[in-house]
Amino acid sequence: MQNGQKGDLAEIAFIYEATQRDLLVLEPRGDNSPYDVAIDNEDRIFKVQVKSTNFLDSSPKRKHPSYIAAVRHKDGEYIQGQRRKATCYKADMFDVLAVTVTPCKAWYLVPVKDAISTTVIHLYPGLKRPDKPTRNPGGPARFEKYLDNWQIFEPQDI
Repeated sequence: MQNGQKGDLAEIAFIYEATQRDLLVLEPRGDNSPYDVAIDNEDRIFKVQVKSTNFLDSSPKRKHPSYIAAVRHKDGEYIQGQRRKATCYKADMFDVLAVTVTPCKAWYLVPVKDAISTTVIHLYPGLKRPDKPTRNPGGPARFEKYLDNWQIFEPQDI
């Protein structure tokens, strides 16, 4: 399966999960939007970038195995026979990064401010983690607090 097909399946899976939670999902037309879907909670519209991973890095150099997801996009002009450069997302491109770890059927819903701080994230659903996220907020398990973080789409009291 090619990456584009994996991306399409991840978007469909996100739409399914979101509608199961009674969230209103919007889809932009065409392929020129910097986000994949949007959530309208009647208070605001969240732009969502959807990613998926099934890559478990359990190499001997890693003390703790983790699933790895790339947080970057292809940008720039395509030149025949050459790959486009992968670049970091910018804060105005989306509001929430939704990453599914497909073997575990787990969803991570990460606010943009934390998602754009790196180009690769390590996820530990159902795996032994290197530390607790509260003990070391910048440590390797810092994204675990976003596991099943569907409340990110709830209306906020101002």
